[in-house]
Amino acid sequence: RRSTAATRPRCTTTSCTRPPVLKPNVSNSGRELLEGLLQKDRTKRLGSKDDFLELQHHSFFSPINWDDLMARKITPPFIPSVSGPTDLRHFDTEFTHLPVSGSLLNSDSLAVTNSVREAAGAFPGFSYGPPVDHLM
Repeated sequence: RRSTAATRPRCTTTSCTRPPVLKPNVSNSGRELLEGLLQKDRTKRLGSKDDFLELQHHSFFSPINWDDLMARKITPPFIPSVSGPTDLRHFDTEFTHLPVSGSLLNSDSLAVTNSVREAAGAFPGFSYGPPVDHLM
């Protein structure tokens, strides 16, 4: 069922107050990974302490040879055909046509990095800014 403007506030409230409901076929390591990533308290969220290293060493990713991955020796299971950084053909229009409200980034008040500027060019109408405490 697709969300509408009328159901969105209820869904947002529900997702903020209830634990995620996962299907029973999710492996224990997959369940632990998702619950860690979806932890509502960001100080307890998976990756909040040692950043990527916490994710890299999680049991869900144990089959991955990270050295081979970083050296691009592993063939991706899917390589999408895209015409450039703004090609959105693999995203449902339900999401690409949504209005953008409440931008997280105010370039006057936060340091804007080159990567943020590049991302802004690749995704017109969207913005991102790290939490203010992350910049200090």
